[in-house]
Amino acid sequence: MRRRRYLIIGTSLAVVLVLLVALWPRPQRALSYVTAPVSRGDLHQQLTLVGPVERSGASTVEFSAAGMVTAVNVQVGDTVSAGQALASIDPADLRLALLQARARLTQTQAQLDSDLAAQKAGSARTQAGLPSAGGMGAPGGAVPGGGTTPPSTPGGGKGSLPTGTPTYVTAMNDSLAALQVAVKDQQKKCTPVFEALQRLKNIPLPTALPTPSARPTSTATAPVSPSASPSTTESAPTTPPSPTDSTTASPSSSTTATSATPTPSLPAITRADLDKLAGMADQVTACSDALGALATAEGNAGAAIATAAQGLSQQTQQAMAAVAAAQANLEVAARQASEQAMKAAQAEMAKQMAANFGATVTDATIASDRAAVLQAQQGVDRAETDLSQATITSPISGVVGALSLTVGESSAGKSATIVGPGAVSITVNVPLADRPLVAAGVAAQVGHLATRPSLTGTVASIGVLPATTGSQPAYPTRLNADDPGQTLPQGSYAQVSLDLARATDVLTVPMSAVTKTSENAGTVQVAGDAYATTADTVTVATGRQGDGRIEITSGLREGQLVVLADRRLPVPGGLGADMGRGSSASPTPTPSR
Repeated sequence: MRRRRYLIIGTSLAVVLVLLVALWPRPQRALSYVTAPVSRGDLHQQLTLVGPVERSGASTVEFSAAGMVTAVNVQVGDTVSAGQALASIDPADLRLALLQARARLTQTQAQLDSDLAAQKAGSARTQAGLPSAGGMGAPGGAVPGGGTTPPSTPGGGKGSLPTGTPTYVTAMNDSLAALQVAVKDQQKKCTPVFEALQRLKNIPLPTALPTPSARPTSTATAPVSPSASPSTTESAPTTPPSPTDSTTASPSSSTTATSATPTPSLPAITRADLDKLAGMADQVTACSDALGALATAEGNAGAAIATAAQGLSQQTQQAMAAVAAAQANLEVAARQASEQAMKAAQAEMAKQMAANFGATVTDATIASDRAAVLQAQQGVDRAETDLSQATITSPISGVVGALSLTVGESSAGKSATIVGPGAVSITVNVPLADRPLVAAGVAAQVGHLATRPSLTGTVASIGVLPATTGSQPAYPTRLNADDPGQTLPQGSYAQVSLDLARATDVLTVPMSAVTKTSENAGTVQVAGDAYATTADTVTVATGRQGDGRIEITSGLREGQLVVLADRRLPVPGGLGADMGRGSSASPTPTPSR
């Protein structure tokens, strides 16, 4: 029994001893390197860049001629359709410019007709009191230089034309001057009215009209003076009303007053606004009168231009008739074969030429006249275009992205930008190292900065010349992406990820393990195992890279351990920099990142 007890105790002690030996902690081997295995996997090489956004569907419109803005019908952010009116300018100046251009065309055409007639009759140029083609440029009809006066006819021969500036030309210039004065007066008087109407456009009106009471209500209030129209005056009358058919007192009450259900106040129009509107009655009347005067002045100017054109035509016909009469006399003298008659006829013709025509008309003169007519016609066309564009419209359907027009200010240099749905264009600069991998058609993901890309696009073109110079040149590359939701506004910046290369089941290592020696080569440090204290330098061939890893095409095999860092080296500038000076370092170099 005792022996059995000793056997059990001995066995227990042996088991405890075995457990102590098995579980006794052993000193762990120190890891000298941070390593990673060479493995196979997929690679997706991308290049992320940032560039400005341009919308291909954006369109900017502006007035072809400067003028005072009288209406702006949209605001930034409004949705507009193609052909919708955006803004308008005062057309009075444009109508005046058109009338002046037409008058200039009439004068140049009359000068051409007169010179053609003179060249056909006897190579002399007509002056006939016609103002120069540039005379209409001065406001108010003043002819630069004081006008032109043809030479007087010696002796006042038969058929001579009157000299000096014709009355119809003076009347035309005076009417244009009056029109210009009417335009300035209309702008001065109507500008406050236009601005007030523009402000009232944004005031909401009530959705329902007030309902008046059907019967008068007897109240014990002070008698009020009857009035045929409602009054805005709030002061109480001082005298009772005289009895009339409409204000007869009720038998049951000594004092009665007819009242209606109170009119609900407008939600946005205050009494101050109503007072302002009532105070503008005189301004509205003055504006209306100015518009009427402007219309009258325009009609007078148009009639004067038509009269001047008719007068110039009649004067040219008279000159041609006088020359024809002189030619007829010359022909009669020739038939009579009389030298005296011939000399007299020639003298008469010379006299008519001197009276009606001046310098000799040449082909160059006719060419100059035709050029002046063409220039005047172009001025008329331009003035008509400017007048037709007094109201600008949206060329496309979209959203108002920018608007610099303001009522009451000049339209010079102002515009409206409409952003339509469609594609966007992003321009990025591709580094020289990645230039061989980028070509037209390369796919890309596009999105806002620091966000997940939401659009897809492709490379449209890549520049031949670098956009930047120096040691790291970059090439401008344009990408197109569909953006129907207009997520990328005009002028913003977008982040672009280019898909440069993809590979499956290739040998890869972390990029930090490779020290590049050329574009497609480098060196790595290979450790025998995880506890190795030394590493071998191996030259490898590299390929595509992405997702933090690089492809190894030769020099390594799967399963080998590559060194990422040496644990025994102090961190530069860290706490271990001084402590590690006495420690032994690895005899092999640590690969640089």
